[in-house]
Amino acid sequence: MGLRSEHAFIALIDGTHQLVKAPIVLVWDRLNTHVSHAMRELIAERARLTVFLLLRLLTGLTPVEWV
Repeated sequence: MGLRSEHAFIALIDGTHQLVKAPIVLVWDRLNTHVSHAMRELIAERARLTVFLLLRLLTGLTPVEWV
């Protein structure tokens, strides 16, 4: 995914912020678009946005794969 994808995510988040008029807290996986340098810069520019990244699973399996 490239810069275009990061900007699409930020546009969605900015649009949501305009709708709800409140700070936004995101819990994201480590998709390359979520952790890219461009995304970190875009997030840093927004004081109303807090992002928590999920830890990587050591086994490489998601919880649903254990079921």
